[in-house]
Amino acid sequence: MALNVPHAGMWSWLANLSQDLRYGLRLLLKEPGFTATAVLALAIAIGANVALFSVVNAVLLRPLPYPDAGKLMMVWKLRFPGGGLGASPADFLAWRSQNQSFQGMAAFVRRTLDLSGQGEPVQVEAMGVSPDFFPLLGVQPARGRLFQPEEGVLDSTRAALISNRLWRNWLHLNPDVIGSAVTLSGKLYTIVGVLPASFSFMNTPGDVFVPLILNPTGTDHSLSVLAKLRPSATREQAEAELAVIATRLRAASGDTSPFNPSVVPLATDVVSNARSLLLPLFGAVGCVLLIGCATLANLLLARATARRKEMAVRSTLGADRARLIAQILTESVLLALAGGFAGLLLTRWLLILVVALRPKGLPRIEELNIDSHVVLFSLAVSVITGVLCGLGLALRASRVSLEATLKEESSSVAGSRRQWLRGALVMSEVAASLVLLIGAGLLINSFVRLVSVYRGFRTDHLLTIQITLPAYSYPDGHRVNAFYQQVLNRLIGLPGVQSASMASDLPLARGVEHVSFSFREGSKLGADREPIGEGWDVRALYLVSPEYLSTMGTRILSGRPFTNRDNQEAAPPVVIVNRTFAQEFFSKEDPIGRRLHLGPWDLWCTIIGVSEDMKNGGLGDDQLWLSKPAFGSIYLPHALLPPFGYDPPWNMGRTMYLVARTTAEPLGVADILRRAVWSIDPNEAVAEVKTMEERVMDSVASRRLGMWPLVIFAGMALVLAAGGIYGLALWERAVRTYYRWPCGIA
Repeated sequence: MALNVPHAGMWSWLANLSQDLRYGLRLLLKEPGFTATAVLALAIAIGANVALFSVVNAVLLRPLPYPDAGKLMMVWKLRFPGGGLGASPADFLAWRSQNQSFQGMAAFVRRTLDLSGQGEPVQVEAMGVSPDFFPLLGVQPARGRLFQPEEGVLDSTRAALISNRLWRNWLHLNPDVIGSAVTLSGKLYTIVGVLPASFSFMNTPGDVFVPLILNPTGTDHSLSVLAKLRPSATREQAEAELAVIATRLRAASGDTSPFNPSVVPLATDVVSNARSLLLPLFGAVGCVLLIGCATLANLLLARATARRKEMAVRSTLGADRARLIAQILTESVLLALAGGFAGLLLTRWLLILVVALRPKGLPRIEELNIDSHVVLFSLAVSVITGVLCGLGLALRASRVSLEATLKEESSSVAGSRRQWLRGALVMSEVAASLVLLIGAGLLINSFVRLVSVYRGFRTDHLLTIQITLPAYSYPDGHRVNAFYQQVLNRLIGLPGVQSASMASDLPLARGVEHVSFSFREGSKLGADREPIGEGWDVRALYLVSPEYLSTMGTRILSGRPFTNRDNQEAAPPVVIVNRTFAQEFFSKEDPIGRRLHLGPWDLWCTIIGVSEDMKNGGLGDDQLWLSKPAFGSIYLPHALLPPFGYDPPWNMGRTMYLVARTTAEPLGVADILRRAVWSIDPNEAVAEVKTMEERVMDSVASRRLGMWPLVIFAGMALVLAAGGIYGLALWERAVRTYYRWPCGIA
């Protein structure tokens, strides 16, 4: 008989729980206004937390989608925040052949290639990878095959792997894609495989992959190295072993650099700065959850006031305190679970929105979803919220007695001792929401001031596209200049195009070319055209067409603008400098007519004008040299670039941005610009088709990514605070009804 007691106790507990659940559900359905308000408040509070956890789970917590992803490492010759110095071919080959800590090592480089041959020419993000790259990641193709070892040597058959996205969008799911030919930057490649739709690597689109052919004598440190640790090896052991190999390499080559390779988990490089962006947001959603808890507590207090007599009668009829506590907690947890379920629905909608917006700076966006970890987190938050909100109320309500309740009814100031608690809860909700609202308001004000700062050019009705002319089609500067001049001539007079120009770089871009220059007549260059001696400075250089400054809406402050005569290869070299340059070097004299020596090309130029400043670097850049409104800039007519300036190591003048001032919606003119380019060269890819306003927003993407979540959470907090005020009003009404009822006052 004794053995059946625990069994009977368990059945009794389950029966009581079932009864409490049924009773709680009946009460919640009986009061739809109260239930809807509480569930909505919890849906907002819990949904905000679950949505942020979903992003953190996908970006930071979930393992990378490769087998044994924890063993995948990146190897850098020199590591610094946000990246590192890559390896030379000699470094990589020595690391791969002499190490004992890694079971495999592969190299890759990122490239931008022009793709043509089966559709409209496009510019694609490509990667050159060693043949063992995909086996190291454990990736299998969706169609075809991977690279063979012999395809990574010189003069091998040119093979290419393409992404599922490129196969779908550019080749329109052509079933005969395997074995078909495409042209990549003038070279014919055969497609041997299509990668699975789920494949991504280091936040890079990676539309095309080609075998990486290494030159063992190459000295360029452009190789990124992926490695996989052996099961028994550690990262520290691998670093120590690579340091020994690096020491041997330095001794053999006479290199005196003190760099030792760094081994970093691949996941660390993938998430980059996302951790510092996401984790502080938990403070904001924590405030939202606390406000939601306070709102629910206020609603429950209002409801409990109206049920004091019910609790007193149940206690008098024999219900023990534990039974009353269980009943109240069951009702509270039921509300919280309903709010958690609604919060999951809200989370799903928010994640769809995040994926659609694809915010820059947030990696692994394509992996956002609601998995078992997110559901368990939502369940845990819901249960904890329900218990915490209901526990204090349950302990208080379970101590009531019928005698005390009847005595309290005779009091003319009933409940005044507890009224301050409800008011304090509402005040705390409003205070917390105000903190978030003030913070969001400050961020919005800062953002608006940032994007409204005078940039030195007009962004309205301005369309930009990028074109890169490859050396295989345009081997010299004469052909490059002729092509761009033909394009500009074709654009002028087209419907919707008010003016057209071009430049080697645009405002707000980070990667602006710089040039060494001097004002000294005796300034000299070395054999490699590098400046020698004193008197040299370095500033930004823009190759432009004569109409560039006027198309951008940038004023000439003194002197004159460029003319078409200045853009002739045999014309006297002239430049325009910006106001910052003039103030820096000619603060007390007129720069017009002064000569400066452009070092790399041994070109003496005359300054003919001073323009107003255009903002260099992104508006939201935090680096010291980019945080200034503008830095000194030199504008040179593109036709004056000497022929060798188009070749390595400079490679200037080949990549240019066409800028068109339009009379209509800029993107509506994009096809006209594309057709104008293709009418001259049908194989030339057109890339980065954007309005100037889009580029402004891109330059503040990181600031915008940090601002909008806080704005959304602050809005949620405001809604919850309003719910708290409603809960207090509901409680006041319940108190008055409760104490007027014995007197027959409705």
